[in-house]
Amino acid sequence: MDRRRVRVGCQVLAITPVWGLRANVILARLLGADDIWMGDHAKSLFPQAAWRPALSPMARFIPSLDAYLDPTVTIARTVGRFGPPMGTAVTDPLRRTPADLARVWMSLHHLSRGRVVFGIGSGEREN
Repeated sequence: MDRRRVRVGCQVLAITPVWGLRANVILARLLGADDIWMGDHAKSLFPQAAWRPALSPMARFIPSLDAYLDPTVTIARTVGRFGPPMGTAVTDPLRRTPADLARVWMSLHHLSRGRVVFGIGSGEREN
């Protein structure tokens, strides 16, 4: 019988305010997440017309759902500070050149001592 443990990841939105992002990473770790995944979004899927405090109380803290931070910069800051393996779910290769992606993720790999995962995929039409 195979007794290897199943790893559990948690997706955290790389969105402002930064204190909310930091709190979500800490919460994911406290809940036992082994890995943290950040989407590489440029635009939210949530309808802007519905993003107001009367319909969503979180709108008081997050002024715009389109205020996404760059996930590679966010991962560089967070992985060194909190230490969990982190990655993107997923980066769309059409908005960034192959040379740029290679340079950025090689840098992240070295700076994090191998604790990053480059998730690459077709992305979503909204991006």
